[in-house]
Amino acid sequence: MLRCRYGDELGVERLLASTPTDDLAGFVDQTIGALVDHDRLHRTDLVETLGIWLETRNMAEASRRLHVHYNTFKNRLDRIESILGPVVSDAARALECEVAIYISRHYDGPWTTLGTM
Repeated sequence: MLRCRYGDELGVERLLASTPTDDLAGFVDQTIGALVDHDRLHRTDLVETLGIWLETRNMAEASRRLHVHYNTFKNRLDRIESILGPVVSDAARALECEVAIYISRHYDGPWTTLGTM
């Protein structure tokens, strides 16, 4: 179920709200599921790291937001790409990841037990 304030200002949420929850869950799993699994298994926060990078598209700013050294952040992005494939250099893949993280943060579904995505 979508949590929003104004019906007339839905934008992309209009499309997402009309998509069955099972389809949203499948998209999230297909797009970032491997990263979610890695975070669970290794107690890391790579989904959060990716989300911050997608918000900023700037490694220096993202590393400041996460309070980590620039090189640590770069290593995390390298690890993310070793799990998901190219994200930084692939605009379409970055968009897919951004939408998947958006869905996981703003919609109720099976991913709501994922913690602080």
